[in-house]
Amino acid sequence: MKLSTTPYPLLVACGLSLTWSASALAEDYRYRTIVKTGDTVPDVGGIFTGFGNPRINGQGQVAFSAMRTGDVGHVGMWMTSPHASGGLEVIMLSGVQVPGAAPGVVFGAFSPEILAPEINNTGNVAISVPLAGLPDSNANGLFRYINGELSKVAIPGDAAPGIGGGINFHRFSETPGFNDGDLMAFGARLSGPGVTPDNNTSIYMHWFGGLNLIKREGSPAPPAGFGWTWGANSPNPLSPALLPLVQIAPTGRLGFDSQLFTNQGATTSRWTGWPGALSHTMLGGNFSPEFLPFALVHENLGVYSMNLSAEGMCFYHSVETNNGTASGIWRRTDNTMETVAYEGMAAPIGSYKQIWPFNPVASYDGTVAFTATLNLPDSSSGRALLRNTPFGSSTIVMQSGDPAPGYRDGVTIALVGNIKGIDDEGRIYFNSSVQGPGIDGSNSNGLWRADPDGNTHLIIRDGQWMTLEDGDTRQVEFVYLYRGSGLHTGRLPAFNNDRQIALRVFFTDGSSAIIVASPDCPGDLNLDGHVNVFDLLLLLEGWGACDGCPADLNGDGTVNVFDLLLMLDAWGECF
Repeated sequence: MKLSTTPYPLLVACGLSLTWSASALAEDYRYRTIVKTGDTVPDVGGIFTGFGNPRINGQGQVAFSAMRTGDVGHVGMWMTSPHASGGLEVIMLSGVQVPGAAPGVVFGAFSPEILAPEINNTGNVAISVPLAGLPDSNANGLFRYINGELSKVAIPGDAAPGIGGGINFHRFSETPGFNDGDLMAFGARLSGPGVTPDNNTSIYMHWFGGLNLIKREGSPAPPAGFGWTWGANSPNPLSPALLPLVQIAPTGRLGFDSQLFTNQGATTSRWTGWPGALSHTMLGGNFSPEFLPFALVHENLGVYSMNLSAEGMCFYHSVETNNGTASGIWRRTDNTMETVAYEGMAAPIGSYKQIWPFNPVASYDGTVAFTATLNLPDSSSGRALLRNTPFGSSTIVMQSGDPAPGYRDGVTIALVGNIKGIDDEGRIYFNSSVQGPGIDGSNSNGLWRADPDGNTHLIIRDGQWMTLEDGDTRQVEFVYLYRGSGLHTGRLPAFNNDRQIALRVFFTDGSSAIIVASPDCPGDLNLDGHVNVFDLLLLLEGWGACDGCPADLNGDGTVNVFDLLLMLDAWGECF
């Protein structure tokens, strides 16, 4: 494999610095440095000093929060753009006047690790950011960054549409849903006359005519005539004091969970649909396909435990059994409910001992990836990563004790870790710890991609070395990959269908960087995971003497017919 230190020519013309490198034990992937600590911040000046977890869209654009030196704007949000200075476009900065707000209301400070821009596949962004200069110093506001312009969606004190009576927005969910149609969905807390703890939460979304009220705690819930009443939104389980997260599909269809009051009392429920056309996907007390009733009260996991798919939703919930409650994963497609797995059910080997929360993720066709601990026939227990296809059976993708792909012989998976997501081809991204010869605390974690064909590729691991664009070789200390909710939920993860992965990487020298990992695919000059006519055009553009450039596939200093033959040999989809 040839490593290039000369940036891709078209991106150089736009000012974006790229460098590729690889490690001896992670040769399936190559790495592009988006930005690192110590880099000068384009346009606004200062130096980048730290980053949050990045997101990536289907075009390969990366959005992230970061800290910088400077008297004003020491924290902000950026995205990659080939048309921006230095390849980075600033979305917002702390201390800067808020658009659409009274003079003196400015963006406040925040932790980049907590708040980040939500980018969609068209390259637009939604943000939720704390504001300074309002009566409530902890309140945040919602904004959209559309075609390079930041505009207000709602801030505290704005009138809450669809309610009237002087009722205003008070607080918002810290992570809005944002789909490819630039529609935003979010939870909101209300204030004003008659607002009490029993009716102060709500869900809104963009729809025809602006912001539409989806539900308000204490108001009637569908279907009409049943006498049901909305209860509180399920809060963000990672920050219970904050408001819920809402999923929004490309069509505008929503997904959320909520407490519900029926004539049988309080229960939990999960919903999907559009304004005025909501239906419950799951209702506590109703029967699962196994004729086991869904629990009325359930571990509160919100949208972290569900995923919208093309025609429904998969979700994590408990059922009542003769031996108490058993957690499981379920999939609803249109009006058909399927059981994916639940504790005590037969597994591909043995039975399911524990279904892990926060883990079920689904692709657009409803294929589910999840983590479970199995009761094995030899009376031992093992943690496993599994894949389940719609109306199909579950298969084991990886188990604790399996050989660790990409590592030397004798290194095995110590503990199957967290699932980071699944793409539309059924490729699962997950991390795990490893054990074996040469493994210690400095190199015991890896990140992989498991394909439906049974092949698993090591993406990056702790302890490996990589060369950044400054020519400096640095050792990876640890890596973060943002999970999101799913590729079609309005909360993109940090990977896309082209197998590009946006990572926050920390190095042993104390520095850090935003890195995009892509399949190592000679001939894939535009880094989209395919070798096709677009790459051919780039090769022809670089024809002739071109020492060290990416189009020089055989590294002989000239782009010529030999490079063309190599490209044709690699034609098609990368690994």
